[in-house]
Parts: sequence; C-alpha cells; structure tokens
Amino acid sequence: MRDMQFRDNGAGRSVLLVEDNTDLRDVLGSLLESVGCHTVLASTAQDAVRALQGQQFDVVVSDVRFPGGGVEHLAEELLKLASRPALVVMTGDVSSIADTASDYIATATFIEKPFNLSCLLASVDRAAGAAQVAVA
Repeated sequence: MRDMQFRDNGAGRSVLLVEDNTDLRDVLGSLLESVGCHTVLASTAQDAVRALQGQQFDVVVSDVRFPGGGVEHLAEELLKLASRPALVVMTGDVSSIADTASDYIATATFIEKPFNLSCLLASVDRAAGAAQVAVA
C-alpha cells in the first residue's frame, strides 16, 4: 500500500541516482523507474555533474563515497544550480557525514545502509515534498 501511494505521487519526478556499486545502482534505478520516476544513473562525480548540467532534477539520491569526489563534491555542484534538487544521502555511517561543514548536506534526508526499498521510496517522496514546500 505504501508503494502504491508513492506511485501516485512519484509519477513524472526526475531523480539522479549516484552510486558506484553497479548492482545496487541498477536495482535502485529499476525500483525508482517502476514507481514512475524518470531516473538517470551516475557512477562517478563526473557523470553526476554532466547529468546535472544537462537537465533539472527533483531529487538527487547519492551514496557518500564514489569515484571523483563523493557527496561533498556533489553538494558543491548542486549549490551552483539555480533550482536545487532535494538531496537524499545513502550511507553506512550517518555520524561520519553528519558533522560536515556543508549546510546543504546537513539539510539532506539520510538513509542508513542497509535499508529496505520502502525506506528509499519514502525518503525520496519526503525529500521531494519538502523541496516543493521550500520553493512555494
């Protein structure tokens, strides 16, 4: 039932998924697509920046560490955008990233690994909703 609720609200959302683990990236990308999100996959910071330059996203779902810079570098790039997407950060250790100096990361939604797929969907839904309220 919770997934159906997301499906109704998630159709048409654009999501950038940044994850260097190929299997996890493919599974999460397929899940997001299955609930109606338009999902772009990136495995490196360079891929993510290229995607951000090419289109606007509602939500960025990102691992903490990935080749080319990690979420701190990604947050710097997001801050350059006129319209900033919501940020969902996947991590195995929330405390390691919680002390970061970036206010943008501090306002992110965090998902602690391992997480179930319903948790991801709820986090994307919540983050996108919060971003819409902030813009309004």
